[in-house]
Amino acid sequence: MKTFSFLYPDRRYFDQCLEERGFFKYGFEAFDWDPGWINTVIHARYRTQGYRIYWVHFCQEGNPFAPGLSDRSSHLLLHKHDRIISAGITFEDITQHHRYADPDFILSQISPRPDPLIIGGFHQWDCVDKFASHAHSKDVLVKVDEDLTEHFFSRMQIDSIPLKR
Repeated sequence: MKTFSFLYPDRRYFDQCLEERGFFKYGFEAFDWDPGWINTVIHARYRTQGYRIYWVHFCQEGNPFAPGLSDRSSHLLLHKHDRIISAGITFEDITQHHRYADPDFILSQISPRPDPLIIGGFHQWDCVDKFASHAHSKDVLVKVDEDLTEHFFSRMQIDSIPLKR
């Protein structure tokens, strides 16, 4: 099944990208683009094209199978047919203990087998790349949508991200 997976829709990652661009210092009205545009791009590129959307959340403390939703970014909208799955690690695991999610654990929750698997999220040159490489090693057709990684924020400051590629 055609699948789009977004790694770690966590407010701490999303807010860090906004803070780096001055959104909190200068206010949203000082910018000519809306961070919510990311939802429009995901919807146009993937939902309307028949992709199933998977949001990969950090897990709840002590329960690797339960996605932790309390730190989900309010800028990323969840639709009723989207799936929420657990990465099997907490935010603290990855940021303080440098543990990565087991890509097989994530892939096992995406059913049926993704074909293709498009990946976005945080951080492209780290977690996204590791997950994409592992899925590719399992003979999954994988692409990374760079517009829907942390690069979304810098690209939006230069020009609007197109709805179609």
